[in-house]
Amino acid sequence: MDFLGRKVLDASQCKIFVLDEADNMINVRNDGEEDHTMEVYQYLPENCQILLFSATWSDQVYERAQHMAPDAVTTLRLRDPELTLKGIKQLYMDCTGEDAKIDVLMALYGLLTIGQSIVFVRSQKKAEEIVAKMEDEGHVVGFIHGGLTGFDRDKIMDNFRAGRSKVIVTTNVLARGINILQVNLIINFDMPIRYVNTRGGGRTKELDFETYLHRIGRTGRFGRAGLVINFVHDEQSFEEMMEIQRHFETQNQIVRIKTDSYDILEKMLKLAMKGKPSA
Repeated sequence: MDFLGRKVLDASQCKIFVLDEADNMINVRNDGEEDHTMEVYQYLPENCQILLFSATWSDQVYERAQHMAPDAVTTLRLRDPELTLKGIKQLYMDCTGEDAKIDVLMALYGLLTIGQSIVFVRSQKKAEEIVAKMEDEGHVVGFIHGGLTGFDRDKIMDNFRAGRSKVIVTTNVLARGINILQVNLIINFDMPIRYVNTRGGGRTKELDFETYLHRIGRTGRFGRAGLVINFVHDEQSFEEMMEIQRHFETQNQIVRIKTDSYDILEKMLKLAMKGKPSA
């Protein structure tokens, strides 16, 4: 954007403009300001071809996409229920409290043979606590958050792809655009939320359905099987999970599994690592 503004970069001859993760790139930011992508769009010539790609489209974002490409020849849009990947088995574990979630997580990685996995956590502080405990138990853990430089993030991802680390703990930074075939387990330590502006000028939090879909889409890729485990620990977190299920109208219900049923989980993980759907 800076290059365009200072006329270092000339976009007048641009033939094709492609946006991946378009729902995020053209959305209005939480502070109500336009995203820089829309500013870049103003520099494009009228005959430039616009290509927008995303796994999810809210009505607001779809309206903005139509503004960018009003004469779109082809529009392909799936309904939300169709986006729930068939090869992903979704489970939940009912923990006795917030502190018990870490104990259950440690037990999972201590007792099960797990391939590549990603643990999504709501806050960076909690993620740091999880990473410290896992490293104390001897696990090689990658930790990715918004404060990392691009170089450091790439180094962690290279280690993960090469199998030098088996688990990544992260906030929502890895919910999008990461394609690693070997990932067979996703753990939602917390359900994803987002903050939205209210009419009175304040901010409130709400469930982020699209981020949930992007998160679980890190496994079960390219027709392979995958396993998702959601942690719930009180009435509110349970209701959040059920609201996600109602939102996607999925016929494959999120199934409860006891926190000590590791033999069942082991069988599911073995099927996932072989690329076979769980029964």
